[in-house]
Amino acid sequence: MDVSHQLTRSCPPATRRRPWAFGRQAQGFTLVELLVTISILLIILAFLLPVLATAREAARRAGCMNNLAQIGKGVTGFDTNQGSMPGWRMTLPGYTEISLQQVSWTIPILPYVDELDVFDWFRTYAAGVASLDDVRTKLLSRYACPTIVSETKTLAPLSYMGNGGTGAEVIRAGGTQYRGDGAFLDLVGNGVAPFVPPNYAATTQSLSMIGARDGTAATLLATERTGANSPLTPSWADAPLPAPLLANAVVTTHLILHPPALVGAATPPPEKRFVNPTPASMIAEPADYVFRYPSSRHPGGVSAVFCDGRTQFISDAIAPWVYCQILTTDRRTQSPRATAWEVYPVGALWPRYVFDQRDLQPKR
Repeated sequence: MDVSHQLTRSCPPATRRRPWAFGRQAQGFTLVELLVTISILLIILAFLLPVLATAREAARRAGCMNNLAQIGKGVTGFDTNQGSMPGWRMTLPGYTEISLQQVSWTIPILPYVDELDVFDWFRTYAAGVASLDDVRTKLLSRYACPTIVSETKTLAPLSYMGNGGTGAEVIRAGGTQYRGDGAFLDLVGNGVAPFVPPNYAATTQSLSMIGARDGTAATLLATERTGANSPLTPSWADAPLPAPLLANAVVTTHLILHPPALVGAATPPPEKRFVNPTPASMIAEPADYVFRYPSSRHPGGVSAVFCDGRTQFISDAIAPWVYCQILTTDRRTQSPRATAWEVYPVGALWPRYVFDQRDLQPKR
């Protein structure tokens, strides 16, 4: 018997496939397999979405912090060259269209935040002459938090507000501002001598003066105001307006302002939220209460820069008296309103609160 022939007949060539193999390869996913696959993909996506959202928010917050750091450098550069800080209202020679040459602090620091061409437009502006390249409608990334760029309807939004203290709402008897109330002061004044409230004279301040008082590290320079309860309409090119005496916030002054006066000197500060305020915080205050205070679209607090150039994320759980202390620059020369807010009760005593960096840390 031919053994090789027998083996050939019993063992088909390797290239030959059995009919059942063809049938199995032709089959696709069953309904069960498809549903399992989709379920696995959805589970993976559910894990990835929060991670992506967190990463995107971290990038936006980092961009916001960088903007504030540049603003801090801009103010420092101006202060170094001019010997004093820019005012929240000041004159700019050459620019005569709005309010008698007056601009806010956002304009004079432009050369120090890499926007010299924009500043040159203001400096060489000719009143009454039409301009095809009006920079007042230009989006400046330094002044816009990444979280609101896609939402705001303002062509040139301003996300950051300077620390204005009482913003000239509270004036000394001699017709001057309290230097100790805030970082940015009014370099114009709003009256004619003799200065008697509500009229007041221009007041200047420098970073070295702040450093010799409460210290630049403990004094807020600027922070965000872009929260859900805040207006998205202010522009960095808006003309500044003086705050009315003992009145409420003026949005276009580009400032955050000190809280209104306490009701009675012995009244403890109510537990309001001054960072990211909510309607529930509006205790016996007007509707524009939220315009005074820092707010943001970042969860948990706001980005801020201090007078020493340090950026920090301030928790929205910061105590009212701590918040008020970082607004003031000199506790010896501040207004009675600021003095009332800077103390808190311990039994029958009202000692001053000692500023502590831990009060600025957001809750984990």
